[in-house]
Amino acid sequence: MEAGTAPHAPAHPEAPELNRTIRDCDDFAILGASLLLQLGHQVQLRMVGPTLKGFTHIYFADRLPRQVGRKRTVGWVPMDATNKVEPMGWEPPHVLSKTYTF
Repeated sequence: MEAGTAPHAPAHPEAPELNRTIRDCDDFAILGASLLLQLGHQVQLRMVGPTLKGFTHIYFADRLPRQVGRKRTVGWVPMDATNKVEPMGWEPPHVLSKTYTF
């Protein structure tokens, strides 16, 4: 992954200090995972790529409880903080992937 090459890096006019320090997917993945870890959550960092040539994107996932009918289960919820279009729970399409659980 190259720093600063994310085509959809968000801008934060409401928090100018973030504009100077957080630029792309790896920054957001580390920030989001770190915040959730501090709150006691179990998190994953997921690296993905569209081909077998290498990883091009990273995002995080949070292990959250959910209600399915009368049964309460726990599942991983992907969170891609650089994507402004898709909802929480969406994962980018990929061929190559690697997951680290903390």
